[in-house]
Amino acid sequence: MPAARIAQRQIGEVAGEQTRGGGTHYGSFSQRTEGVGLLVIQIGLPWWVAPALSIAGFAGSLELLLFATIAAAVTAAIHLSTGRRTLLSVGVGTLVYVALSNLF
Repeated sequence: MPAARIAQRQIGEVAGEQTRGGGTHYGSFSQRTEGVGLLVIQIGLPWWVAPALSIAGFAGSLELLLFATIAAAVTAAIHLSTGRRTLLSVGVGTLVYVALSNLF
């Protein structure tokens, strides 16, 4: 058997293993999603409530990541603009994070 065919066979086997693993993960996620959808319908809420809840939950966690990124950028900017005063820059960065978290 030529070396190219052996390499293609090995790549195909690895790709098949990765697909099976990903399918299992997607299957469990799909079951949970369907369960939430059925629960929402049984309670009597409209069909769009299930996806809206999942989008709102993701948006909430994304908001905290955005706040941390803004606070880190402010910390770096203060650190570089004030002659590398570490305590001042970390304090201002922490203040920005706390203020953003409490405002929104």
